[in-house]
Amino acid sequence: MKLLALINQLEEKINTSELRVNSVSASSVGWHIQHSLLVIVIISKAIIASDPNKYKWKFSIIREVFFLFKTIRRGKTKAPKAVVPTTCASAEQLYNEIVAAKAIVLKLKSQSNSCFFKHPFLGDIRLKNTILFLEIHTQHHIKIINNILQ
Repeated sequence: MKLLALINQLEEKINTSELRVNSVSASSVGWHIQHSLLVIVIISKAIIASDPNKYKWKFSIIREVFFLFKTIRRGKTKAPKAVVPTTCASAEQLYNEIVAAKAIVLKLKSQSNSCFFKHPFLGDIRLKNTILFLEIHTQHHIKIINNILQ
């Protein structure tokens, strides 16, 4: 699964978690790692807890453009408070969060594609596209981390 490979890439960057380059991002490598893991865990929990009968499809040009281009523009959206790290996690905490993220992503494999996540901007997204969203989002933050490390 591509998402697990991306989590492994985040894990490889933990030893650089305190690095920050303000011209690239006001946040440290560790913040980007922790934010990415929070998004993965919280959205995965929402998928697992979802009631497929409550799914409501509604056309969204924003969702269509997002999945067409599969990219997130830097600095254009603000993350919901639930996925914004409030403290700097230690390397040990990040490793623990990596383990939790991998475990919950593996649980997604056993979920029905009828399960969904309610995204604040994109609307209801079924499992397959939610996983794609998580991959795009994680890749976005890996690119920022890589820019910080250059």
